[in-house]
Amino acid sequence: MFQFKFIKEFIPIAYDNHVYQAVLYVGEKVVDITNSENILSISPNIFGFFSEEHNYDFSEKTSVVLKYFKKNSLLSSNNLTYSKKISLTGKGYLFLFKVKNTSYKNFQTIKISVFNLLLFLKKKGKMEVSFNQNKQIISFFSIPRTVYLCSFTSMENQSCIFPIDLVIDKSDEDLMILSIRKSNRIVPKLSQEKKAVIICSSYINKREILKLGKYHSKSFPKISDLEFKTFNSKIFNYNIPCFLDSYMELEIRIEKDIGQQIVFVGKVIHKKTGASKDPPLAHIHSLFHS
Repeated sequence: MFQFKFIKEFIPIAYDNHVYQAVLYVGEKVVDITNSENILSISPNIFGFFSEEHNYDFSEKTSVVLKYFKKNSLLSSNNLTYSKKISLTGKGYLFLFKVKNTSYKNFQTIKISVFNLLLFLKKKGKMEVSFNQNKQIISFFSIPRTVYLCSFTSMENQSCIFPIDLVIDKSDEDLMILSIRKSNRIVPKLSQEKKAVIICSSYINKREILKLGKYHSKSFPKISDLEFKTFNSKIFNYNIPCFLDSYMELEIRIEKDIGQQIVFVGKVIHKKTGASKDPPLAHIHSLFHS
């Protein structure tokens, strides 16, 4: 008999990001935006990608198609309408689009209906998003998103560590772009303190990492009450789980409101690269992903 407690909106996986590709089609033009398309606001449905180019031929309400591929096999197709671009760095822009409709090629319609029904029953009718929005989320998250941890300590000495999967890694240019939902209780404190530590995750530690997700919108326990030990980052003295050894300390330089999410651009002022060779932890939003 099926157990509702096993229904999961996100499935943790380990993955090779070289087999996945994100491609934007604008008329006859093809733009590869792989690893730069991690901004998605749930409601209203807004998609974005980061680029250092500014001369894309987007005009208001330009229709584009975003397609995700795995080893050249089409996973999903998403119809978008161009909204606007936001300057995030001296030479970088966040291009925002409104989502019109989506289609998940490897996901049968009957399975979408079953997934939504089981999720509806599990949550006793209290759905955060509609069935149609959930279908769109499944389509957009048909490729894995690397999970990072964010560590933060406020002036009141309140510490927290929580997983965040909407990150554009530009650490080769000493930049990290984070998108955090406004419902996350840490957002106003992060805006005030303007610093954070982003920690690279590991699939082998998925149990400990995912358990931290429940503290997005409620009080974080004392660090001493966690199931694992921590050590302090070099500059900010923020808490780092002892089982993770790669992290970046950021000074928040730019903050933008894009709806239900806040985009933070952080300057990397210290980076520690650990010795761990474990594959990264990632999320896929699907119950029946093949």
